[in-house]
Amino acid sequence: MNIESMAGQKFEEAFIHYNTAYRRLLFQYALKDFNNNLITVSAGNMLIPDCLNEIFTSEWLSLLNIDVKLQMEEVMLPRERA
Repeated sequence: MNIESMAGQKFEEAFIHYNTAYRRLLFQYALKDFNNNLITVSAGNMLIPDCLNEIFTSEWLSLLNIDVKLQMEEVMLPRERA
């Protein structure tokens, strides 16, 4: 497997992981109705209360930073061995 296909595979895996993590964070911090469904505005965006928005953003960015570094290390390792 060449480095380009490895990077493409890692990108797909990261996309699925980020999408799942983002949905989990949204469900944790966004407003919900009585049936535990996320409340959305007309554009389909979830509502996060101002008091939780900073925490949500901080957790999301820290997750992204950690995972991007790990993904880069995994892709770079085979090149360093050659």
